[in-house]
Amino acid sequence: MTDVKLKPCPFCSSDNVKVHIPYFVDALYQIQCYDCYCTTALYKTEEEAINRWNTRFQVEAEWEMF
Repeated sequence: MTDVKLKPCPFCSSDNVKVHIPYFVDALYQIQCYDCYCTTALYKTEEEAINRWNTRFQVEAEWEMF
């Protein structure tokens, strides 16, 4: 396992996020939030799963009320 810190969950902001190896597939990795149970797709390496989780599209728009 790598020592890279995972970002909080983008849906619930929880820090209870870990690298997960699904029980049905022992050679692939995904990231899972253990509070809201969202997950990533399956990746061939742990590093790729972590990189995809930590690299997110950021919307930097500000909303104005009418």
